[in-house]
Amino acid sequence: MKILITISILLLTASTTDVAVSDQCNCEKLLSQADCKAKQGCNWSTTTSLCSKTDSGSSSSEGYCGLISDASTCAKTKGCAYIDSVCQIFAGCSAYKGATDSECQAISKQCNSDGQAFCVDPGTCTSYKTAEDCTGKGSSGGSGTCVWDTSCREQKCTEADVSFNTDAQCNNFIKGCVTTGKGCVSSLQLCSTYSGDIESCEGLKGSDGFCKGVEGKDKCVVKVCTDADTTNTTDAACAKYQVGCVTNGYGCVKSPLGACSTLTGDDVICANKKGSDGKCKGVVEGKTCTVVDCKDAPDTYSTDDECNKYKTGCFTTGKGCTTSKGLCSSYKGTSSTCEGYIGSDGKCKGASDAEAPCSAKVCKDADATLNTDEKCDEYQTGCKTTGKGCVSTLSTCSSYTGDSTSCDGYIGTDGKCAGGASSGSCFPKKCSDAPASLTTNEDCQNYQTGCIATGTGGCMEVGACNTLANSSQCDGKSTCQWTPQCVQNVACNDLKTEILCKTVTLQNSNTCWWVTGSCVARTCDQAPATYNTDTLCDAFLKGCLTKKTGCVAPIASCSSYQGTKATCEGFTIKCTNTNSATDTTACTDPVCTDNTDATTDDACKSFHAKCLTKGTGCIAASALCTAYVGASTDVCGKFKGNNQTTPCWWRSGPNCVDKACSDAPNSNTTDDQCDQFLKGCVTTGAGCVPSSQACSDYTGLDQTGCLALSKGCARREACTAEVTCASITQATNQASCDAVLPNRCVFINNGCVPIGNCNTYSGTSEAACKDLVNGNGEKCFWTAGNNTCIDRACSQITNPADLKACTDHKSTCARKSDGTVCENATCTNVVSPTDETSCQNYHPKCHYGKVSSAAACSEGTTCSVFGPSNTNTCPTVITAHGGACKAHSTGGNNCIDDVCSAYNANANDCKAKKVSYSTQYSGAATAQLCFHDGTNCVERSCANANTHLGVTVSSFSQCNSYYELCVFSKPSSGATCVNGNNQNGSTFGCSQVQGTQEDCLTLTGKYLVGSVWEYRLCYKHNTLNGVAACVDRECTQKTDGNTDAICQAWLPTCKTNGVSCVDITSACTTMSGTSQSCQLLTGIKLGSKCQGNTSVNGGCVDKRCQDNGTATTDADCKKFMDGCITTGKGCIASTTPCSGQWGNQDGCKLLTGNSKQCWSLSLTTKGPCIDRTCAHNTTATTDTDCAAFMKGCVTKRPGCIEATAECTSYQGVQADCEKAVGNGKSCTNDSTATATTACKVKDCTKLVADAYSESVCQAYGIQCHYNGTKCDVVQTCSQLKGNFVTCAQYVAVDGPCVGTALQTETPTNCSAAKCSDAPITLTTDAECEAYKSGCKTNGYGCGSTITCEDVQSSTSCAAVKNGNNFICNWASQCRDVQSTCSSFTASGQSVCATSESTSGFGICVWKNSACTEAKCEDLPLTVGSETDCTDYSTTCTFGGVGNGCVTQGACTSYTRQEVCSTAKSTDSIGSCTWDETVVTGTQIKGCRAKDCQDAPTTLVNDSECDAFISGCVSNGAGCMKSTYTCDMLKTQVKCLQDSSLQPCLWNNGVCQQYYRCSDLALKTVATCQAASKYCTTDESKCTPLKTCSNYTKQLQCSIGTDGVCGWVTSTKKCQLFTQCTDLVSKVNTECSAFNSKCISNGTNCIEMAECSAYADSEIACKIGGTDGTCQFDKDTSTCRLRQCSDATTSTSTHNGCFGYQINSTTKCTTDGSKCIALADCSSYTKQAGCVLDSQFKACAWDGTAKTCKTKACSDTKKTKTSECAAALAGCISDGTKCIDQGKCADYTTKESCNAGGTDGACAFTPASGSTTTGTCKLFTQCSDANSDQTACQSKSLTCKWTAAVGTTASSCSNHNCDTAAKGTAKCVTIPSFDGKKYTVCQVQGGKCVTGDPSALTQDTCYKMSQYTYSWNANTKKCVACGSGATNTNNNTTVENNQSTVNDTTTTDHASYLYVLPLLISLGFQ
Repeated sequence: MKILITISILLLTASTTDVAVSDQCNCEKLLSQADCKAKQGCNWSTTTSLCSKTDSGSSSSEGYCGLISDASTCAKTKGCAYIDSVCQIFAGCSAYKGATDSECQAISKQCNSDGQAFCVDPGTCTSYKTAEDCTGKGSSGGSGTCVWDTSCREQKCTEADVSFNTDAQCNNFIKGCVTTGKGCVSSLQLCSTYSGDIESCEGLKGSDGFCKGVEGKDKCVVKVCTDADTTNTTDAACAKYQVGCVTNGYGCVKSPLGACSTLTGDDVICANKKGSDGKCKGVVEGKTCTVVDCKDAPDTYSTDDECNKYKTGCFTTGKGCTTSKGLCSSYKGTSSTCEGYIGSDGKCKGASDAEAPCSAKVCKDADATLNTDEKCDEYQTGCKTTGKGCVSTLSTCSSYTGDSTSCDGYIGTDGKCAGGASSGSCFPKKCSDAPASLTTNEDCQNYQTGCIATGTGGCMEVGACNTLANSSQCDGKSTCQWTPQCVQNVACNDLKTEILCKTVTLQNSNTCWWVTGSCVARTCDQAPATYNTDTLCDAFLKGCLTKKTGCVAPIASCSSYQGTKATCEGFTIKCTNTNSATDTTACTDPVCTDNTDATTDDACKSFHAKCLTKGTGCIAASALCTAYVGASTDVCGKFKGNNQTTPCWWRSGPNCVDKACSDAPNSNTTDDQCDQFLKGCVTTGAGCVPSSQACSDYTGLDQTGCLALSKGCARREACTAEVTCASITQATNQASCDAVLPNRCVFINNGCVPIGNCNTYSGTSEAACKDLVNGNGEKCFWTAGNNTCIDRACSQITNPADLKACTDHKSTCARKSDGTVCENATCTNVVSPTDETSCQNYHPKCHYGKVSSAAACSEGTTCSVFGPSNTNTCPTVITAHGGACKAHSTGGNNCIDDVCSAYNANANDCKAKKVSYSTQYSGAATAQLCFHDGTNCVERSCANANTHLGVTVSSFSQCNSYYELCVFSKPSSGATCVNGNNQNGSTFGCSQVQGTQEDCLTLTGKYLVGSVWEYRLCYKHNTLNGVAACVDRECTQKTDGNTDAICQAWLPTCKTNGVSCVDITSACTTMSGTSQSCQLLTGIKLGSKCQGNTSVNGGCVDKRCQDNGTATTDADCKKFMDGCITTGKGCIASTTPCSGQWGNQDGCKLLTGNSKQCWSLSLTTKGPCIDRTCAHNTTATTDTDCAAFMKGCVTKRPGCIEATAECTSYQGVQADCEKAVGNGKSCTNDSTATATTACKVKDCTKLVADAYSESVCQAYGIQCHYNGTKCDVVQTCSQLKGNFVTCAQYVAVDGPCVGTALQTETPTNCSAAKCSDAPITLTTDAECEAYKSGCKTNGYGCGSTITCEDVQSSTSCAAVKNGNNFICNWASQCRDVQSTCSSFTASGQSVCATSESTSGFGICVWKNSACTEAKCEDLPLTVGSETDCTDYSTTCTFGGVGNGCVTQGACTSYTRQEVCSTAKSTDSIGSCTWDETVVTGTQIKGCRAKDCQDAPTTLVNDSECDAFISGCVSNGAGCMKSTYTCDMLKTQVKCLQDSSLQPCLWNNGVCQQYYRCSDLALKTVATCQAASKYCTTDESKCTPLKTCSNYTKQLQCSIGTDGVCGWVTSTKKCQLFTQCTDLVSKVNTECSAFNSKCISNGTNCIEMAECSAYADSEIACKIGGTDGTCQFDKDTSTCRLRQCSDATTSTSTHNGCFGYQINSTTKCTTDGSKCIALADCSSYTKQAGCVLDSQFKACAWDGTAKTCKTKACSDTKKTKTSECAAALAGCISDGTKCIDQGKCADYTTKESCNAGGTDGACAFTPASGSTTTGTCKLFTQCSDANSDQTACQSKSLTCKWTAAVGTTASSCSNHNCDTAAKGTAKCVTIPSFDGKKYTVCQVQGGKCVTGDPSALTQDTCYKMSQYTYSWNANTKKCVACGSGATNTNNNTTVENNQSTVNDTTTTDHASYLYVLPLLISLGFQ
């Protein structure tokens, strides 16, 4: 009981939210455009942003005239006349009476009076000779009004009403007039020609656009787009402000719209703007806008469509937008936050509450309750239902197993499944097995796809159309139609008879035509010759036009039409003809230039379809721009020549020209601006040029223009000669001079002058002089006495303190022996030297010895200077060349050179001794070291190098350090040293060495440069595969030398020209570059620079990095050109190494080379940079500082070292070392170590601890790990012992480890785990890699090398990569992705169909027994949306249900109608329509881009049509172009005026142009009179009424302006009719021709009367009377009304008597022998007459009583309600007999209860043990039908039927939101049982629940509130429209007793008798 109470309380407090039908919104309450458009009859105003009821206009038969109430206005309006006090259509002047001109003019300004009684057509103004006639009469020309000056003339344009503000009004006033906005003129002038202030200029229009006034000025000016208010946010609003303006979302700009980057504003303003590239946003801290990124979209955007609308090319992530959709694994989240994400692999899910990569939902994981494809697809895109869950690919029923119970509910590719009595494979249900209780096609379709009802209970397979026996079966097949047999209606040739051909409607709605015995598709030329209007022709076949004698195709040329000039001009395509043309003369195309007044393209097209405006007048569309007249770009810019393919422009002269890129102003600085100026143009930075594929194609540009091209171009020209000292400007110091010409200039007097002798430097001061140098590099000297700067001389220094004072002044000076002055050093000036020191103290070049036996100082150039030998001083002498001397064997001779052989005995003395070799070589020092070969002391020689060194030499340094004469060579005999030059130095260079081509590039040659010997690298010889002498290097060989550093490294005499190396002497003028890059090129000496150049126009070349000479950062260079880096000033290719760049340390440290940071060891001197290393930093003390210096460095305190360096690379005491980590190992040192002692690695085994563990070991040293016993360095698993638990815990080199021993067993050696040992719970590569390096997932654990075949899950398969490429694809198993689909051919069709390749868009299909790349057309036909197709490829588009995808192209590329109507196209409109008349005279159907006329007929207002295609307007039932004629208007409401304001008239269901009666092609008086009572007909068209006597045809002779007319047959004349007796005639037809009331009495004409009036005339009696058929009694000679008894034939049957004619009220039956009048049933005595009573109610004959009675239900012997009701109205069946319909409660059987009662629908409850009898009650709530499925399901929108299951009884209960949505998230509203209220439902937690309508979203507000709420865009809320809503206890209920809503769903068992009132009720909701 407690439970029940709780439930009751819950029910009472539950929040239900209902809305009342009575509160449904009217138009005025709708707040959004979308809601307004959704309600029929409402119209949204874009001006006021309000919704209002669509103005239905007038439905008057008078058309436009019927809307005019003012008499004067009516009379002035062409096509109207004011008569009978109303404005009505004009008939023609002759139809009206008027004795004076004023009387006729009051009717219509088109009429004058004949001066007597009638109106007549007017004359011309020039025909009126008096002022009275001129002003009082109308005119047949001009405006219809004349003006009297000195004579009578037509009105001028300028005399129009100033209220005329459209060209149509002015043209209607006088043909050719145009509006100024305030009246009319013949042609417009510039705004500046108008005078006026701000108020009077506003509203004026000039030839240059709309005008405005200027404060304080009396002249108007043209409006400028950018002056428009920022509230103008639509193109339409901007176009109203000024012609040619478009909106940028925040005001107006001149068309075309620029990109966002061209717009300005802050964040708020930019967010409101749009550019040609889409929506805009602000730039951070900027004033310019930029286009939005996909990621800027709101997080609420969850569909690709929303994202693509936000910005083209965006895709949804499910929670916002992105440029490209990644896999689900690219998102991170939890099980709740991953939900909602959408990846390229589908909808995503999360695994747990911990954040981790999301994964794609898998179909098979879906809930088993998902039993429809829709539910499965909602779970994961592409999933299909099995009926009991979801799969990615559906199989046949046989793939399931089970019995009849478990198979039931499964769905396979072959339909719904069934099973047998025992378990086995399921099989598809058969239609024939369906129970007999299934009686409708819907029942059978629900039972099994492809089944239809038999009509007698049960189902059958749907067969061919001609096998289907009744309409019900026929309706069950979509390609069949019942007529009244079942026929296929796919194509015309399916229809085999004429009647079928003419009556059957095809599936595609096309119509057929019967021609020569067969049914063919219609063509225009098959239409009957009587089809004389476009409307008739269009009805015959869409698009056909009339030629007045039949129809022609819409694209037929004028030559297909015939007629006079007037007739040809009247055709829709506007043809013409000569004045002499007849009705059979072919029409001709009009000459466009004949129209001289049209000002718009539409106006010219209305003149002829192939004409366009040329401003004023028309021109052929094919005309070139030069054919257009124009004197400004504003005029010419409006035109396009050559069939509108070439935009026009104006440069000079009277004519336009083809628009060219060069016409663009210099303000066009971007490619977007240029492309918008003219398609295909690109910018030069200041203006535009045509786009080209190659830079060389651009000519006539300067350097700035070439660099501005987006192609990546430049212009390089000859550099100017290097600067001179004098040309260096703005120099401030010596460095300024050196920066331009190093070592070439000196800085004097704020300028640079060439280096020379010091005395040439003028204007110097003492301070300046001391810093100057001369040409020899020596500093200058200031002479105080002379105040001059001179070269230094030794004598300038007096009283020097020491030698240094002299050598500091000049290196060649020495201190004079008396100390008074410095002198030029002369060694012999030293007096009595005693040793080497005394000579060196004088000057370093002096050496001590005996010269001529006397002690002396000498330069000692040779040993022979000293002596004689017997002085015993020779061994102590030091010569200038450093060679040792010895005594001559003759004591008196001077010393001689020592020799090596003198030291054979002592190797040490030998090696230390330098001697002058016996053979002297040029290029080698005089004195050389001796070499001891182990036995002798010998001279060194290149040939002996290998022997002396004891090794085979391998480098130049080995040879050259051995003996400077030697260079390294690699001849074929082996590596060796060779002489670098011959003895006298005449032969030298790389020709002295040998090697292969590759060797030569590394070998070095010796060269004599001037007087100095140098070593230079060699170049390769030409011998390809052999050894030969190397070649001397030349500058030109280095083609990739893009810097001086590279060229100098190649050869010291080289420099770069920006690309390759050239000789240093190459003049600047021989090199080329940009004005910037030239200034970086070296002149004829290293360090000097060339000057820039002045650019002239010429050709462009491909841009290179070096063309930038100013960039100072890598970012600047990358911006200049991708792949460039800076040199500090200017750019080079990023592949240039550091060694290719110059600088000192400050410069080099800012540079990178070939992705490495650069450095220099010199703080001051510039030279080639070097690659930076950690060791270059010697000061850093933290790892952070070292990492900032260079990635990968750590500190060694101080300085940096590589992080990979060992501990021994560090130094320090123990505490310092323990801060260091060497190559991943903790360091330490001994306690005795000093600051310079090398550190060493910690010994893990030395740790002593109470307990060991991994954490204890790691805390000691990061290389230390627990081995199960103690700490040690990391070991292999096999070195460790443990069990299966502890082994897994060890850290090992090859870990993780695994063990086999149990915890209770003795530990055994561990072993290294294999990837396959990983837990199967690891399902990602990241998890497997974390388990063991190199492992990858196979979907269920890990593997070491994963091949696609190893992977066991589709998710893991899709994630397998090789590098960045996915390499696997799931196709029934995981397989390798192939480059082409053909690789899968051998695997068969099933594998192919699920495989992918890297070609195309990656999908494979099976075609022609082979696997091949899919095209869009090969994608599954089951794809159901555009998104499905574009998800495959953006080149695909949806081809319609059952057609799959097709390749997107122009509409004309689609050849199938169903594809055409669905697919998107590349045409500007983006969608297509199928046209039956694409090709003239053929039946070839084709696809074309949609046009206005293709809009659905449901579009009834202009705003809807403009939304369909911009510029379209409504014709009342569809859309049309804004220039239209009357016959294009489809409804009477719209049929008022055409676009040129000419009057229209609705006539016979069509709209036509109308001026007078004769415009109506009607052939009877009645139809003409129906149009206007002032019209009659001449048998071909209507004519205005005339006097009777003026009619010449009998048909006309009915009514005239003078009264009723009568036709006299004998004279064939028409006269005024007054009475019948005016005509004497014996012939009745002549009398009736005279007047329809007249008959003949045999003598003359009399008026028809009652029968009794013809007493004396049998002839008149036989004709009949006004009261019926007459009977003449010859006996009494009287005439009376006929009686039933007068019948003489067929008098014994009811039908015979009933057909006897008396009059409309008197009918007869029989009494068995004669006819009698109908009477009460009981009065009939014979069965033959017992049929109907006098009230036409049925009678019944009682065979027993032999009496006739009124028929009752019980008289009908039927058993079904349908039969009873058909037999007698008001009868139903009780299952056995027919009974009267009564109240529900009176019934006791199911049959009668289901038929319904007089009080409404009934619900049946069977009695116990019965299914057919029981109780019946009025059906007022769902629970009344707990036992009545039929009744319950008749209210299926409100009630839910649940069938009985087991012991649970059936029930009929109220739907809740979830059950009404059938368990999906697609919510519906639920009507109350009485239909007066609806329950609002909305999605919550993926299910439908009751909700507050005010919480509905913008998309659901109006519809899901059952049209009672509307979306308020300002407040962003859903608000109620009705005023009666109340909110109490969270239950919003609105009552309404005025309307009832019933379910529209009924069944065949529902009441046959209350269905009519039900439908009536529905009709008035």
